[in-house]
Amino acid sequence: MFASILAAGSTSSSSGLISILFLVVMVGLLYMVMIRPQQRRARQQKQLQSEVGIGDEVVTIGGIYGEVTEVDDETVVVEIADGVEVRFIRNAIARKLIFDDESEGTERATGATAKDQGASESK
Repeated sequence: MFASILAAGSTSSSSGLISILFLVVMVGLLYMVMIRPQQRRARQQKQLQSEVGIGDEVVTIGGIYGEVTEVDDETVVVEIADGVEVRFIRNAIARKLIFDDESEGTERATGATAKDQGASESK
């Protein structure tokens, strides 16, 4: 009888340990799959926004294409048509367009997700 009570006690403690271990593994997987890539994308986006300079072709988060004509600490001025300039906060720059010289008209986007980059390369 005493042996059966000890056996029951050790089973419940190992079951609790397995549950805690499972929870720790799930939190680790969540971090690796969701949080870490999001932090990396945010870091890349911030770097892109800080590197925007005069003459760069950009796309804003609103989908407006244009060329940067003026750069300030917090804002950029983008020319969206001849003589039409719009001032944006740096954070509104979604990506910078880089045109390949080899194949005229082909553009490559930086600062976008892999899905967006694949779509712009297939144009």
